[in-house]
Amino acid sequence: MSNARVIDCDVHPMIRDRGEPLEQYLPAPMRRRLAGRTTALVEPLPASRFAHPGGHVLRPDARPPSGGPPGSDPEYVKEDLLDRFEVSAAVLLPLQGAATSAWTNPQEAAALASAFNDYFIEHWLPVDRRFNLAITVAPQDPHTAAEEVRRVGATDGVVSVWVPFLDILIGQRHYHPIFDAAHELGLPITLHGCGTEGMYQGLPSFASGTPTTYAERYVDFFQFGIGHLASIVFEGVLDRFPGLRFGFTEMGWSWLPSTLARLDQAWQASRVEIPWVTRRPSEYVRDCVRFTSQPIEEPEGKGDYVAHMSRLADAEHTLMFSSDYPHWDNDQYTRAIRKLPEDMRDAVSFENAMELYRPRVAEGVTA
Repeated sequence: MSNARVIDCDVHPMIRDRGEPLEQYLPAPMRRRLAGRTTALVEPLPASRFAHPGGHVLRPDARPPSGGPPGSDPEYVKEDLLDRFEVSAAVLLPLQGAATSAWTNPQEAAALASAFNDYFIEHWLPVDRRFNLAITVAPQDPHTAAEEVRRVGATDGVVSVWVPFLDILIGQRHYHPIFDAAHELGLPITLHGCGTEGMYQGLPSFASGTPTTYAERYVDFFQFGIGHLASIVFEGVLDRFPGLRFGFTEMGWSWLPSTLARLDQAWQASRVEIPWVTRRPSEYVRDCVRFTSQPIEEPEGKGDYVAHMSRLADAEHTLMFSSDYPHWDNDQYTRAIRKLPEDMRDAVSFENAMELYRPRVAEGVTA
């Protein structure tokens, strides 16, 4: 695979130490206010109701020799991921920053999100031009979040705006100030769970009730992708903000063919209710929405299941490669890409991501 071009759209960097590096990026009044409370955010995530049966969701073998949790040393991630798999560019999604969506105080959440952004801009982006950052905003206060987008959105190496989930569907007007700022700067919106869903009041709940186990939660998680995709299309976001793009990251994609068919059918039957949706939902999705490859089911005895599903999902236009490094179920590029039809591999591994994140990511690509 040495001649392949690869953009990894889902890499999770971590803060290595117990809060001290983060605190220096907080304004002095907020530093005093949150004294001692940032530790829980960086060790390395808030406690989960859905404990992983293996002990942690992060791969022990990805732990850097210098110490700290997996994904916390940019030099080691450069060696272990970028160099090892000849990755042309990687999009960093800091889970610790996104977990501020669980904080009930919008001022504190916004200050912490800004601190995380400044930390990763200073400590990760200069290490290698292949690192690109999806800045995180605290969605509790969308106007303050929009200010954060405008504050750091034009920074070299910033390629997207990660909007963590609340119990408000992403297409609703609550998020319009954030979309307006991202649209103004030409930044796509990244959607990705942060591990807190289904755990706290004010965050999304699972459709049929609260899961009992990690395994059940893992299976149920694709619900959020379906709900947010329908919301974006039927609330008219893609007409109100023409050119705004969305990346659905780590929410699966095998559900896409049936969901698109259902969206188109509902649109045809309900156009009097949603007159602002002027095209078939499947057309909006092909033009404006992208999905990432990890995770995908690999059922035993089903032969070319992944190849078949990729055709049905129009993966040549809608799918981008992601490793989900350093999570327990991450995908190695050299193994994952072989499951796709050969004629769409370059589009999935490189071209679709280049289109979504252009022109920002192109500046750091090593082709």
